Amino acid sequence: MRDALWFCDMTTSPDGEPVSYTERLAELRIRRGPDDPVVRALAVNGAERAAAVHRTEQLLRRTETRAGNRM
Repeated sequence: MRDALWFCDMTTSPDGEPVSYTERLAELRIRRGPDDPVVRALAVNGAERAAAVHRTEQLLRRTETRAGNRM
């Protein structure tokens, strides 16, 4: 569940548009600034969040592949 929530948070812009993890991270840093608690937390657990995004992307790809094989 956490991976999916982090995936949604870290791949959606403030306007609701899809973005890459890298784009979202850069946007947060620019918009909030280096002293913001969110930016500081991402400095601590950014690698863990990136891994969560990667795992969720893999799961989504596997699900899409399985769905395509059923058709």
